[in-house]
Amino acid sequence: VVMSSRIPQSVWSQVVSGRSDGSSGINAEYGPAAAASPPRSTIQKNASITVVLVTTVYIVLNMPSFLNYVYYVNLRVQNVDMIDRYSSSFLWCYSWNITYVLCVTLNSCVNPVVYLARNKHYRNEAKKTGKRIRISLNGLYSG
Repeated sequence: VVMSSRIPQSVWSQVVSGRSDGSSGINAEYGPAAAASPPRSTIQKNASITVVLVTTVYIVLNMPSFLNYVYYVNLRVQNVDMIDRYSSSFLWCYSWNITYVLCVTLNSCVNPVVYLARNKHYRNEAKKTGKRIRISLNGLYSG
């Protein structure tokens, strides 16, 4: 683990090893939210649920691309003419592009939504960013 030069050694060792009370030490020394921070088991449970959701979304959204690849390899192994197997020449030419680009793009768009729905800190930062953008746009147009 690489230690950051901004964090004192005593705090860094508490973060890496954890405290006996279950907190990491960061909130207790650097913020007023120390008393309101949830126990470590709750944080780990929420993180685990988020990881499972992101993984499930990835599998579901990339399944069409994977199945298209399996279908393509199966046809190549059997030496079958590809155009005959697809319902149109358009699908034969563009099935890779359609499934891959659509699935990857959709997965990239859905992941931030999952993180925003699952993490209070992300929601708060998104609200702050939205307010900053709104203020800068108002200043730009009030001009």
